[in-house]
Amino acid sequence: MNKIKQIKDCRPSLLEESEILKLRNKFLKKEKKIIEIAGYSKALSDVTRSRIISLLLLFDSLCVCDIANILEISIASSSGHLRKLKDQQLISSKKKGQTVFYELIQDSQFKTFCSKSFNF
Repeated sequence: MNKIKQIKDCRPSLLEESEILKLRNKFLKKEKKIIEIAGYSKALSDVTRSRIISLLLLFDSLCVCDIANILEISIASSSGHLRKLKDQQLISSKKKGQTVFYELIQDSQFKTFCSKSFNF
């Protein structure tokens, strides 16, 4: 662990150095979770992506055409948003014949997070 640096123009800390080090260590153990939640926030920061996630919570699996029709957006726009969600490994796709269906990754923390957030 690094020694605590005194930050210029900062009032003296109310915490002892040992307390700061202990809290820093505890915080760093949560870093992976913090990054994961930030990724969720990034995915949900776009209203259209949030709507797509909501749809996939309500309907387990939808094709790009159904998503575009329900949200009244173009297929190109729908596809672009689905690609971003898939790149972030938040949704998966399954091809049935010539149609690709999208769904939230089953048993994922993201799905649980969204279910609680959207109250589904």
